[in-house]
Amino acid sequence: MTDWLQQTYPSIRTVADFDERELVDPGCRELFGWWKGYQPVLPPRSDFDIVEHPALAANIYLIEQVSSSEFRIRLQGERVRQMVGPSGFPTTLKTNDTGPIGQIARNYAEAIARNAALRHAGSFDPFDKEYLQIEAVEVPLAADIGNTGYILGVIYPVSQGG
Repeated sequence: MTDWLQQTYPSIRTVADFDERELVDPGCRELFGWWKGYQPVLPPRSDFDIVEHPALAANIYLIEQVSSSEFRIRLQGERVRQMVGPSGFPTTLKTNDTGPIGQIARNYAEAIARNAALRHAGSFDPFDKEYLQIEAVEVPLAADIGNTGYILGVIYPVSQGG
C-alpha cells in the first residue's frame, strides 16, 4: 500500500506499487530490472556502473540524501538537462519545502526508507512542456559512508500513443 506517496503534479501520475510490464520505455525497464535484481536488499550505490548501462547515460540523474530532510542533485545527464530547460530543477530539495519540491523530497525519503521504486508518467507541464509526455523510474540505493542514501533515476520522452 502506498498511502505515504504524495502526488506532486496533477499532470504526472506517480506510483510506487507497479509491475515491470507497465513500463513503456526500454531505459526505464533496464534501470528497474537492474534494481529489482537486488530485491529485497537495497542495492549499494557503488554497484551501479554506468559503463554497464551506456544507453542510460544521457537520461540518468542521481540525487543524494545528505540528511534525513535534505536531498541534493549530484548528476543530470545531457538529455535530462535539455528536458528540464534553462530554469532547471532546484539543486537542493528539503522535506520542509512547501509545494511540489517538498513533496518530492518527502517521497524520496520514504522511498529510501521503504526500499520502494517510483514510476512517473504524464505530461511535463511543470517545466512548461505540457506537450511532452514522459516516463521516469526512480530507484533507491543504499548509503555510502557519510550520507543517508540515493535516488537513481532515468527519464524519457514517450510517444502520445504509448
